[in-house]
Amino acid sequence: MNEILEGPPAYTFADTGLHTIRLIVSDINNCRDTITKQIDLIPTNTYFLPNAFTPNNDALNDVFKGQGITFNMSQFNMTIWNRWGQNIFETNDPNQGWNGKFQNSGKPSQAGVYLVTVSYKDTRGNVYNIVEYCSLIR
Repeated sequence: MNEILEGPPAYTFADTGLHTIRLIVSDINNCRDTITKQIDLIPTNTYFLPNAFTPNNDALNDVFKGQGITFNMSQFNMTIWNRWGQNIFETNDPNQGWNGKFQNSGKPSQAGVYLVTVSYKDTRGNVYNIVEYCSLIR
């Protein structure tokens, strides 16, 4: 028995990558046609940095960290530098942020503008480099 579909066929893929799909159609006279295509479901990475934060323990913007889709990232690195060229924070974890203290445990850093560098690779090996500034507001 032939099934009649209303609207376009739909399928949910379990993962990204290359997938071969085949569509077979037939009409009421059992005339059939087939098409096969390969599609590439590209994994998504997004990473955005805020431009300011206020580490004053009010539970609002107390930690400087990026946001986005990070589970496909590898070789992640974020560094934060003060205006004298001193590395005051570094992490390899995209979910870890800077709390405004030297290496997250030293004395509080001064209010001001800091240089932030981020680099990572996506699952296809593409390298991303971000260079931005953030303002620490006290």
